[in-house]
Amino acid sequence: MIAPRDTWDLPLAQPKSDSPTDWLAKLHTQHGRGMKRLLRRMLGHEEDAQDAYQDCLQRLARVNPTGPPQHLRAYAYRTTRNLAIEILRRRSRRAFHFQRYVHYHQHQQADRCQNQTPTDSANWPARPDLADLRRTLWTLPNHLRDVLVLREFVGLGYAQVAAILDIKITSARVYRRQALVHLARKLTPLASRRR
Repeated sequence: MIAPRDTWDLPLAQPKSDSPTDWLAKLHTQHGRGMKRLLRRMLGHEEDAQDAYQDCLQRLARVNPTGPPQHLRAYAYRTTRNLAIEILRRRSRRAFHFQRYVHYHQHQQADRCQNQTPTDSANWPARPDLADLRRTLWTLPNHLRDVLVLREFVGLGYAQVAAILDIKITSARVYRRQALVHLARKLTPLASRRR
């Protein structure tokens, strides 16, 4: 049975008029759009802004469970701004540690590759040696090389690579493909020269 047309626009639940969280609902209706806009500008991603907005409302409710602060709008925007700054700092720290992680693992992988020798090289087709591969890998742009190293050498999935590099999953797939195409173009002439 379909509800009468005049009830479709009503909210699902009406808060009690004496509820201690009425001020949060009022804050959401009056300033929610502006707070979300501020978060979107500072963070750059719609999904991050929505998550941060929810966290902001939770913080406000936790800090003031009994009622609103004296200057509600200023307090809400300050809390929103501080939360966005925390998220940006977290991203910056993650990016810094990621670069160190990638640098460390690239050197570990290079050392492992130098120590490995093929057991039956007579049956293998002509291919570039590891030094050529390493040199060509360093000619890749940073964003392509980072995706390729994390995906192929470290063995992470596309979702993990995208989260670490702060890009979309589809971008990670495209960057990996571009990196492989670039490597194939550069390494094919090297392999044919050795034949």
